[in-house]
Amino acid sequence: MLYSYEQCKILLSDTESYDNLQSPLLINWNINGECQNKCTYCFSRDYKSIPDLLSESKLAHIIACIKLLNPLVVVISGGEPLLYPKLKYIIDNLNKYSGVIIDTNGLCLNEDFITYFKENKILLRISLDDYRSSINDKIRKSSINCSTDIILDKMEKLLVTNTNFIVHTVLSNYNIDNILEFGKYLNAKGIKFWEIQVVIPFIGDIEKLHNKISDLKNFEESIESQMTINIHPNSGNEKGIILINPKGEFLIRKTNSLKKEFIDSENKDNPDLSTLMKVLDIKNHFQRYTGKII
Repeated sequence: MLYSYEQCKILLSDTESYDNLQSPLLINWNINGECQNKCTYCFSRDYKSIPDLLSESKLAHIIACIKLLNPLVVVISGGEPLLYPKLKYIIDNLNKYSGVIIDTNGLCLNEDFITYFKENKILLRISLDDYRSSINDKIRKSSINCSTDIILDKMEKLLVTNTNFIVHTVLSNYNIDNILEFGKYLNAKGIKFWEIQVVIPFIGDIEKLHNKISDLKNFEESIESQMTINIHPNSGNEKGIILINPKGEFLIRKTNSLKKEFIDSENKDNPDLSTLMKVLDIKNHFQRYTGKII
């Protein structure tokens, strides 16, 4: 079952109502904690000390558990998942059952990875908070010299090879003043999909944040169908996000918090579907991943 980004979105948007949702739409699997960056807002900093699971039997167990939970899409994240030695093993087994999205900072992208992702129709979600190194480097704090320029070069290669990818940006006080200019840059480069997530927690001028979000929506309308912009304000207090940590434990968290809880404290690495659906705020989960306001 191989899905492009457009097909993943169709899968999610074709789910017309949360009332009859029998399984999760999307699960986020953080497969490792290793990363070249030390982002100021890192959502996964508590994973950095967890050693990688390299046993194929353990990975097969996690994949089997995911299959039983029957999500439409799985996001593979980290850390930096392209540093994980068993990444292709996971993808080769996982994309038989669901759509696959890879979160990456893009620094490890090479010809081999690009060819593999293109052949397997894997969607890449490239993390970039601005095209100017003076802004992006301040946020990402990479151990790699000239990291912003490297990522921009990798994106050019993805465009040339027609490989599925979107740009993923975290909106914070560091880049809020220049976010619209960044959007114009992406549109001029031919980027088709831009996903923006408001930092958790957002500490700053809330009215300014709302105005910037409004500006971005107006910008999307002004460029018609050239680029789709999807904004996650992260303002909800409901448990709508499902996670798997590098240990293979299944967790849930609120939209506006980084605090995680076990879905089933008695079966941390193997929760059943009924237990998951009881603790999941289905309405919030549905709205987050379909973009439909209920």
